[in-house]
Amino acid sequence: MIANPPPLAVHFPREKAVDVQDAYALLLRYACNAGAQLIFGQKVLGFEVTGGRITGVRLTDRTIAADQVVVAAGAESPKILRELIPKHGISMSPAALISLRADACSLAHIVDGDGLEIRSRKNGELIVASGVEDGPEEEIKADLARDVLARVCHLLPAVINPRVTGVMIGQRPFLATGYPLVSSAPDVE
Repeated sequence: MIANPPPLAVHFPREKAVDVQDAYALLLRYACNAGAQLIFGQKVLGFEVTGGRITGVRLTDRTIAADQVVVAAGAESPKILRELIPKHGISMSPAALISLRADACSLAHIVDGDGLEIRSRKNGELIVASGVEDGPEEEIKADLARDVLARVCHLLPAVINPRVTGVMIGQRPFLATGYPLVSSAPDVE
């Protein structure tokens, strides 16, 4: 389906991608089945540290005792970690997800090229990840919709009647190394 294949392309037949919504629902179900309690409407304000050890997580209206804490809060992680790991190295980068509908199109693989990452969702939509420039959000969304639609049409001309159904802009956490931050807080168990 690619109109102008690049001079060099790489195919990873054994690699797969996970739909984030499916993974999230599955992890929640397993956590609840294992006895996890879900708490909504609260902000993590910080940690209780006693004797050099994290003993709890401070929320808006209470503190929850904890033997271990894993911070996996995406763009909110730097705020949560700043008191324990001030030099965590996490930066933010604006990113966009653009949803497309088409009369005919289904990708069996992720297509990553021309600054876009394109994949199919189970509901038949295409989801396109793209970088974002700074500016007024509504203007950026309109420009992104036009630009991404044109680039997808150029890259994948077999897509019939594509149309943008949504544009979401958010902050994407990343480290300069490109790898996930998997570490412990120094001096705190």
